[in-house]
Amino acid sequence: HVMQLKGDDFHFAFDLAASQRAISRASAGFPMEGTAHITSLLPHVHGQVRDNFAFSTNIAYRFLYGEKFDNIFPDEASYTQFEGKLQNKTAIDAYLKFKLPWFELELGQDNLHWGPGYHGALLVSENPISMDMIKLKAAYKHITFSAFTAILEDRNPEINTKYISGHRIEGYFWNRFGLGLSEIVVYGNRFEPGYLNPVTLYLIKEVNIERGDSRALGTGDNVFASIDGRLRLTDNLEFYGELMVDDGNPAVEFHNWDTKFGVLGGVYVTDPLGISDTDL
Repeated sequence: HVMQLKGDDFHFAFDLAASQRAISRASAGFPMEGTAHITSLLPHVHGQVRDNFAFSTNIAYRFLYGEKFDNIFPDEASYTQFEGKLQNKTAIDAYLKFKLPWFELELGQDNLHWGPGYHGALLVSENPISMDMIKLKAAYKHITFSAFTAILEDRNPEINTKYISGHRIEGYFWNRFGLGLSEIVVYGNRFEPGYLNPVTLYLIKEVNIERGDSRALGTGDNVFASIDGRLRLTDNLEFYGELMVDDGNPAVEFHNWDTKFGVLGGVYVTDPLGISDTDL
């Protein structure tokens, strides 16, 4: 910590990190070639009071120079300086957490990563900019349940508002095998209370809502589901994978034209060949 204030029942801290990154592109497959340089300052203020309340404000100030590729941090706040020679891209996570008797409640801006993928996920990943959300999380022994509803942005002028709701249950068994089930629904042009229930099944609820809610007709609410797992054969060897289904409809069979699949898989090895503090 750069600075911290600590007592018997509270802890506040200020952290500061910096990084330097270069992205080079030299292929005709990119609209622009060259090298982009990114200098980042990463201040983070966070704290906790007893076990009942915590907060976090995490900011990324990124300064881009050299070739400024349009698809680097496309969703972040952007400011041009020095007659276009320098771009400032800024993002922020800021949320409050409250511990309640049966679960913890989070309010604010945050992003999520669901699943075992180390460089991404098929259903919910950290790639988008932080979303304004409300999130619930509960744990019992080795099983964790989480649910959230968040506001999305859409560049389509015909969509005024866009939301995402999701829930996930995951657990570890025998200290070697982890299994997770996730489901999300994306919907727009109105806020739908029917998707707030964290223990409903969106695949079934979507049909009832689109049939019974006149606001939902023709909006095309979109349901995704996934199952994922990881198996740690030894302390330094892990196999992991995720299977996603988009628009799966068991009523018409999974071979229907509108059913799409995604697959993610990998192997993770720590200290390969006995080289400590490395991974593959």
